[in-house]
Amino acid sequence: MVDPKISKEQALYMVPAELWDIVRSSLSYFSSHALRNVLGYEPSAEDNHSRIWNYFFKSDDWLNAAYNEGVNPCLIGYDLYPLLYDKHSTFNVTTKKDSSKRLKCLSLALVFGRDQDSRANPALKREEMRDLFNKSLQPFESRTRHEIVFANGARLNISDIVQEEFYTNVPHPRQLVSRKLDGLHSACLYWKDELKVCDIKPKDVFGIGKGLTKKNVSRIVGLNWKNLPSGKVHQHVFNIPGMILQTEAIKKDNKITRFKWLLEWEINTEGGLKSNVLASNKKRHEERLRQATEREAARDAEIADVERCCREEMKKN
Repeated sequence: MVDPKISKEQALYMVPAELWDIVRSSLSYFSSHALRNVLGYEPSAEDNHSRIWNYFFKSDDWLNAAYNEGVNPCLIGYDLYPLLYDKHSTFNVTTKKDSSKRLKCLSLALVFGRDQDSRANPALKREEMRDLFNKSLQPFESRTRHEIVFANGARLNISDIVQEEFYTNVPHPRQLVSRKLDGLHSACLYWKDELKVCDIKPKDVFGIGKGLTKKNVSRIVGLNWKNLPSGKVHQHVFNIPGMILQTEAIKKDNKITRFKWLLEWEINTEGGLKSNVLASNKKRHEERLRQATEREAARDAEIADVERCCREEMKKN
């Protein structure tokens, strides 16, 4: 039985050093909430950083190899915050999802952190690097070309890793952001050079149109954040397949500020050809009809003015 006269600090010093080494090596696997409650321990930014990356990677081998090849792997998405504040240590990608519990299925994207005007090192595309990536991942439930789905329902989009395009295909772009009182937010976490989760504020989130809601980013969302270690502003677009052919990027100072729908578009999908040509024809017809109505109204007003002037002249004579 613990002597009540012994303080918590004194009790800690009584623990054998070998045991403390084991405890310290395991701290990064526990949530901040659990550590504070049980041990009275406040995890460092490094602890939280390691824990979040450990959710998806059982080994650092690929992450370090990619960094050595000139890129800085980066996790993108507002769901980094539920991981950071995992109050009940409920998130475990290797644990089968419990249908009786209404737990959020997290969705994040993994990208090559790199300066926008440069391409990733071709060495990252070598077969041995792809094999290393697969071996470094935690066990997963299923995988497509662009996405890994873990046992607990968590989704990690890897389009940028396999495709490396400015427009990255994701099935649900809106899941990378969350709406707060001041607008849409996202977040990013780099493997190196910055250990904390960094907020991506509303001014750095853009979609279709202005005054963004989640509806505006349900098909395409763009994010700005600082690339590390260079500090250059990186711009990246996440969209459902085909959006690049359906939208026009509106730019200012060579940076995209928003998107707008093209008047006409046509794309090939797995379900066949899709087009809005009929819809655009209808819009053009409605626009021509509106213009004709306005011209007719203006002409009627002009005729009425002439008739009024004539009547006034007749009265004078």
